[in-house]
Amino acid sequence: MSVPLIDPRSFRSFCFRGEGRANFVISAKCEKSGLRIAWRLAKQRKSGCVSTKPKCRVVCAYLEKLIVPFLGRQFLVKPEIVEIDVLSLHHLAKVSKIPSLQFNLKIETFDELCDISKYPSTMSFLPLTIPKEVRSVCVLQMLDATRIPKCLSPQFFGPTITVEIKPKQGFMQNHPGVEVPYCNNCILQLEKCYSNAFEQMYDFCPLDLFSGDLDRMRKALKSLFAVPHRNLRIFLDGTVIHSDEIPLAGEQLRETLFHDGSISLCCIMVGAPSDDLFAMHSSSVLAKLLTGQRIDTIGIVRAYQIYRSLPEAVQVDFTHTHTHTLRA
Repeated sequence: MSVPLIDPRSFRSFCFRGEGRANFVISAKCEKSGLRIAWRLAKQRKSGCVSTKPKCRVVCAYLEKLIVPFLGRQFLVKPEIVEIDVLSLHHLAKVSKIPSLQFNLKIETFDELCDISKYPSTMSFLPLTIPKEVRSVCVLQMLDATRIPKCLSPQFFGPTITVEIKPKQGFMQNHPGVEVPYCNNCILQLEKCYSNAFEQMYDFCPLDLFSGDLDRMRKALKSLFAVPHRNLRIFLDGTVIHSDEIPLAGEQLRETLFHDGSISLCCIMVGAPSDDLFAMHSSSVLAKLLTGQRIDTIGIVRAYQIYRSLPEAVQVDFTHTHTHTLRA
């Protein structure tokens, strides 16, 4: 299957959407269609730079074969594999390193990004020291989820509010030999707080969010609004207005977005038409996520114990085989 080569000059209004362990995410608006898209640039694990050997097809297969059967297509933005030539990607990778872009500033044209007097090559997360035979790199392109076109009646109008939540594991998983009254996420938060990864602990517990109980869900959201960490961001027409880096006061959030105390948001997540008929529906995004999560009946502690119980030679062989499988 041929992969289309795209020209970043046919896009404008470039901005940085975020960075995770696996990707840099850069957003831009297509001149022709007017749609805002997002490119996911795969990262090298060791260097943290853009990888020239991304596993785009593996990611697409993972979504199709594992995620779609659980969530359904209505909750997923289907990615497309495209190629960008190395020099263009070198300039594009500067977006992830421009500090001011963390605060919603946009670079209007690609030619501006290529201006080395303004944005020198040293700013790029893709150095030009890569092998000469590498001429282009695959990236995942998809609709920017903060600016998906509305399919509503003309009588409905107003801004697009996007709430990005990382809900974490929504059920209590017991681990052999580990007697603690906390869920996996709360244990991790305690560890991060103890190691000074965050300045303050938050009260968010995913068991509350996945409970299907309106009061508990509102408590979970209130905790995330107060201390988002990296688990919540809120966008207004594609612009970040609330996050760990750019927090809004609780009163501002209520006045601007959540006049009903986040009841509507809870209804959306459980698939309920209103708080009068509030219940977790099996077709809702939270219910489907929970079903997918419960595939894991072992847990990380037991999985590690099983691995360590194997003969040493088998452990080494398993690690070696696993590494080669990922490369394949």
